[in-house]
Amino acid sequence: MAIGPIHKHLSEIHKIGSRTYQQLIAPKSCALLERHGILGAGLSFAKPGFEWVRLAPAMDVVMVCFEGAGSALCEGAWKRFGYGSAYLMPARQLHAYQAVTQKTWGVAWVIYAPRRDGRSTLSDGPPALIECDPRPLRDSLGGLYREITAGADAPLLHHWVELVHRYAMLLAAPANLDGRMWRLWQALDADLARPWTLAEMARLCAMSPETLRRLCHRQYRRSPVEQLTLLRMQRANALLVTTDAKIEAVANAVGYGNLFTFSAAFKRVTGTPPSQFRKLHRLS
Repeated sequence: MAIGPIHKHLSEIHKIGSRTYQQLIAPKSCALLERHGILGAGLSFAKPGFEWVRLAPAMDVVMVCFEGAGSALCEGAWKRFGYGSAYLMPARQLHAYQAVTQKTWGVAWVIYAPRRDGRSTLSDGPPALIECDPRPLRDSLGGLYREITAGADAPLLHHWVELVHRYAMLLAAPANLDGRMWRLWQALDADLARPWTLAEMARLCAMSPETLRRLCHRQYRRSPVEQLTLLRMQRANALLVTTDAKIEAVANAVGYGNLFTFSAAFKRVTGTPPSQFRKLHRLS
């Protein structure tokens, strides 16, 4: 299907179309999204009539195609947006996309609220199309949607939300993530029992504590210490459901010498005390 030329006077267009089916996820149905500044997310099974143009939106959008093909505005021209592509749309940048064939165009997407400092979570550049594996983001959004509609189990919602955010940020990583931070998280994950301090983390990735704090907030909307806590809780989750280790041993393994402190942190992150989490999710 031919698409008209791009010009400088595009109008805002927000059209879903009568033939498009969507599975929508919003903070009102899953408050945990707000932890990462997610305004909305979902899966769209689009047909012609699905058309969006945003001139200077105060939001960042990550979108992947997992079925069929549509078109996206990139580098001043309409380009094919098909399976295995991600469209990264930074805030305040003109972006547009639309379904263009009669076949279903399947896209998974996550919308992020503007940052307090006014900068984009994705990058400072224009929208970009990149190659990707669309399945992780599609599957995690599908899992989150099913959990919301089926039972809304708090610990499971937490894990699905973390996966959605993680996979969305991995797609954005080539544009905005300092490789030193990846090495930092790998080092921390390999030694979670160590009593890490912010100063030690900063030295490990060769930057000042303030730079590390700023980059971490930009990428994860969390402080470095909060990100370390999340890594510890993810490891604790795995130990609780896959081993017979006592909860005190699990706490020690992830850097908590005090069982009460560990239990409080675990409940704060997952919504469930460690003992209850193990009963609910223990793998036989």
